[in-house]
Amino acid sequence: MDSSPGLDWDTLVNSRKIVYELGRNIFDMQQVAKKDTISGPREPESKIDDRPPAPIVPSIPVTFYGSVKKQGDQKKVFLQNGERVFIATLGSIIDRRYRVLQIEANSVLLEDMLMNNRQTIFLTTR
Repeated sequence: MDSSPGLDWDTLVNSRKIVYELGRNIFDMQQVAKKDTISGPREPESKIDDRPPAPIVPSIPVTFYGSVKKQGDQKKVFLQNGERVFIATLGSIIDRRYRVLQIEANSVLLEDMLMNNRQTIFLTTR
């Protein structure tokens, strides 16, 4: 073999034994050096989950702190979002985003209409 100073014959000969794998950078010789250069059957590599991560749904920032029911009226709940207080009934939309789906003695089921998720808000004591 020729002893040219710019050509590494050992690396060239070893590179012919490497099987191309999908996703491998063929121009990165350091990646080749890190991997096993033995040809032959290989153990299957663990598959990378290429599904996008599930979106993180933010919790509904509403506090439920009471309810009242007068005879002949619908049950009303008192909800707070930040400094704003809302008095709502079943089916009401508060803060132009959250719909009251269910009213129980100690909880309220709200639907975030923008994020399309539901969350039960429990009665808080102050």
